[in-house]
Amino acid sequence: SASGPVDAPLPLYERSLIEACAFSEAERTVLILDQLQGADFATQMRLYRFVDCGEWSSPAGSVQAHAKNFLLLLISEQPLYHSLAKCSFRVWTDAQRGFLDYRPADYNLGAEAQALFDAMASLCVETAAAPTPSEFGQILDDLMQRARSEEQLRQSLFGRIETIERARLYAPEVLPALRAVLFEVERLLGVDEVVLSD
Repeated sequence: SASGPVDAPLPLYERSLIEACAFSEAERTVLILDQLQGADFATQMRLYRFVDCGEWSSPAGSVQAHAKNFLLLLISEQPLYHSLAKCSFRVWTDAQRGFLDYRPADYNLGAEAQALFDAMASLCVETAAAPTPSEFGQILDDLMQRARSEEQLRQSLFGRIETIERARLYAPEVLPALRAVLFEVERLLGVDEVVLSD
């Protein structure tokens, strides 16, 4: 039997946008479109038209976002298409310094761990590292379970943080910050000394 032409599948962002519009009919909906610096001009033009009128058209049909229930967040590392940027509310964030806001309570630790978090923040500044919340949690786990030397801490940082430079971990000026973290880990966990006598 003959079959008609098959429509190309919709891009993921477009399917997400259509679903979000449908959800917005019944409840509050937030749609986050990230990495817009990779979107071509035509896509940004379509997004501008959607922001302007609230209607999204595709080969599958048209959907309308419920204006009171729908919030669209656009994330881009580069400027958006001028018209799209002009109808948006722009927020600048410094993701590189987000680790400075991590708190012990976020990782099920008490206030006594604050000095360790402060030492970790100083180390991140010295190494120009910006760990994500999950990377930071993995490093904390390494520190609580196994990392007890400068080299082990370097390995943990290099293995866990995607954006860290290995050479920077070995720079002489980073050594005091590494030692400060290890000191705070020992202070937090306590150190058992074993003395072997003859």
